[in-house]
Amino acid sequence: MSRPLSSPDREREDLAEPPAPEPSPRPGGPVGSRWAGLSWWGRRAAAGLFFGYTAGLCAVWIAFEAVGESWWLTTALLYLPRVGFALPLPLVILALGLFGPHRLLPALLVPVGIWLFPLMGLHLGLGAASTSRAPSFSVLTYNVAMGHDRDGVVAVITEARPDVVVLQEFHRRLSEDLARALPDHHRHVRGQFALWSRFPIEEVFVPPPLEIPGSPPRSARYLRYRLATPLGPVDLFNMHPVSPRNGLAGARGDGFFVDFLRVPEERALGLAALEGNTLVRRHQVEAIVRDARSSPVPVVVAGDTNLPGQSRLVEPLTDSFRDAFAVAGRGFGYTFPARRPWMRIDRVLVQEPLEVAAVEVRGDTASDHRAVRAVLVGQLQDDGPKSKK
Repeated sequence: MSRPLSSPDREREDLAEPPAPEPSPRPGGPVGSRWAGLSWWGRRAAAGLFFGYTAGLCAVWIAFEAVGESWWLTTALLYLPRVGFALPLPLVILALGLFGPHRLLPALLVPVGIWLFPLMGLHLGLGAASTSRAPSFSVLTYNVAMGHDRDGVVAVITEARPDVVVLQEFHRRLSEDLARALPDHHRHVRGQFALWSRFPIEEVFVPPPLEIPGSPPRSARYLRYRLATPLGPVDLFNMHPVSPRNGLAGARGDGFFVDFLRVPEERALGLAALEGNTLVRRHQVEAIVRDARSSPVPVVVAGDTNLPGQSRLVEPLTDSFRDAFAVAGRGFGYTFPARRPWMRIDRVLVQEPLEVAAVEVRGDTASDHRAVRAVLVGQLQDDGPKSKK
């Protein structure tokens, strides 16, 4: 039998806090809670992927522009397929699509634009001159790889119907074939360089060997022709600086991570080979630019430059002359390697008053390079000579 509560006990019972209510279960239960946590982390991871990928592309872009061939790693990257820089992009898109933040999806245009334009070298051809500005003439440059596929090389050239053809890595086995295919052209052949021109060749300049510190005298690797075109006299440069292949091969050895990075002796030898190769190529490009800048007539520079987009060594050329494909080309304009090209190293560059009306890449497997054909327009000179017919 319970004892009745006294007044103090009853007061304490009245003042006691009521028991806390039982927590109601979250919608979805434990599964919903786990998904909410995963979604929270997913959003942050996706945002991190986006900003990290964009920052990485910017870092590569800046490294190419600011460092270029002065560091072995950026030198190697300049000559590798840049489509690889897009490999993380599908993962970034998937992560943002699944977890958000979805407001970053339109911002994907930033890394895509960096990848397509400065890194991959996409051009829209917005600077092409009007073809109504007569007269005009066409120039085709082609590294023919010693003419091993004679029929294929001749077909590429004749189908393009150029007024002027400049060839690199020429072999005399092609001479008779081209003479039959281009009977109305003047011609000049010296070493690896060859010229077939519908217009008279007034002068040929062979530059002296270059004095390069720490190296024996080296060929300047270009020729200069004075052509009598309907636009007036034009100085045409046929260029082919040394390839980076030997320098990169010397640095790589049996593999960058086997010989170059791990063994100090191999590292020193590799750096010396790569730096020496780059130094020679720089001096050759600078010699061409010095000569071209001093010309009293309009200049066209054409050939296998061995310089991809964003190379710092190509800047003296592109700062002094207009790259025909950058002005009037559409797409990427890759020329090497011919079967599946990923670099634009074969170029036509011009100087005012010459302008670019059209440019195209031609050929596929006749050589290890593709050919570049540019149509140039300018002001007619009253005393312009006639072409050979």
